[in-house]
Amino acid sequence: VEYSPGLISRFLPDGTITFANQGYCEFYGKTPEELVGTNMQYSIPEQDREFVNSIITSLTKESPIQIFSHKTKRYDGKFHWMRYTFHAFFDDQGQMTSCQSFGQDVTELVEAEQAVRREKHRAQKYLDIADVILLAIDTKQQVTLINRKGCEILGYAENEIIGKN
Repeated sequence: VEYSPGLISRFLPDGTITFANQGYCEFYGKTPEELVGTNMQYSIPEQDREFVNSIITSLTKESPIQIFSHKTKRYDGKFHWMRYTFHAFFDDQGQMTSCQSFGQDVTELVEAEQAVRREKHRAQKYLDIADVILLAIDTKQQVTLINRKGCEILGYAENEIIGKN
């Protein structure tokens, strides 16, 4: 795990870091000695701390793994979207003893998804300006896109038309 490209850390239920691999250290610009013994909360933007804490407290012996994404501040001050997998470990009484996290930088993926949503919204705005029915169909002759005027003329909501032949 030391040279894994992901950010791997281990922490106690109270958030105290007990291990951080090289990728984790490089991302946060700290040495293992600087990280071990500190609370992992320092790396979480204040507005996301309650969310991340709710993830940790939701982990149980029956459901010890959670996957989630949130923005994290890198050592240089830049925010990156990270996808984390938290895996909790429990003792025989069902009490959490530690948690391991694996983080992947998914910034490029998130930004690409956001760009696609923006372009789709922009295309929909252009379609909605037209005063005629505009629609797109796929190779199975199912409607994949329809403008507002098309919905008005046909008398159906968009979700009632999309996917229909």
